[in-house]
Amino acid sequence: MGININCQDDEESSYVKALYEVSEIALTRVTRPWLWPDWIFFLTDGGNKRLAFLDLMLYQHLIEGTMSLADVREEVDTFMFAGHDTTAMSISWTLYMLGLHPEIQSRVREELDSIIVSHHDDNEMELESKENSDERQNKNLARKLKTTNITIEHIREMKYLDRVIKESLRMWPSIPFVARQMTEDLVVNHKYLIPEGATCMIFTQALHNNPKYFPKPERFDPDRFLPENSMGRHPFAYVPFSAGPRNCIGQKFAQMELKVILAKVVSNYYIRTVDHRDKLAIVGELVLRSRNGLNVQMTPRFV
Repeated sequence: MGININCQDDEESSYVKALYEVSEIALTRVTRPWLWPDWIFFLTDGGNKRLAFLDLMLYQHLIEGTMSLADVREEVDTFMFAGHDTTAMSISWTLYMLGLHPEIQSRVREELDSIIVSHHDDNEMELESKENSDERQNKNLARKLKTTNITIEHIREMKYLDRVIKESLRMWPSIPFVARQMTEDLVVNHKYLIPEGATCMIFTQALHNNPKYFPKPERFDPDRFLPENSMGRHPFAYVPFSAGPRNCIGQKFAQMELKVILAKVVSNYYIRTVDHRDKLAIVGELVLRSRNGLNVQMTPRFV
């Protein structure tokens, strides 16, 4: 957004703290009905607090004159809340699960090696095939993996990695619930009336663990997303990016971002998960995370 604040290098960054704080404020309001009226909410500390990341935007508006007030609102709403933690946590959860399942990790790595090598010059490959040294071949592979810029063609061929990401998002959706306001009355099962104006919440993680659609839901199985295994599954049984006209506007970009980053990491590092799943302390915030973090160990593949 035009400003480099190096927040990834500083976990004590006021910007990062502000994002966590605004998430906590939003969740607090959602779960406490007495805070739903604006006039009550804005009397609380959370309702009238001016947050640090907004200061950065207002500087561009008031001092630099490069952003209008409408621009500030749109940037904050669209990118900060929707795209800050969600992709980062999706990457974290996927690496965590790959570290728990080395056989799946190896299969992803083999696919990535094959894709990168197949896109290199045929003459170069022919020369390398005549080289008998395994060490030399490993060095060439390392060079290709480290220097290759992943393109849309590479991404299209990452079929297994795509299924791994889908399965990770099934088990650990970045957004564990979505909310919608009813624009008209709805009768469910000819019995229950949901009135116009009511706020409905869909708990994505619970939906994704329904054994009716995902047998043995606690098992990490990317192949459940093979076409033959997905046949007949309800289209709304899997909604990590929500669904309908108000689904995630950035889901295509997020999926490409996930593949590029995960491909680079898995190609160049071996991943081992330090803490088993029974050590996780899941936090019910706006973004699904573990209170004690997701601890993985990475070892360089090529020394």
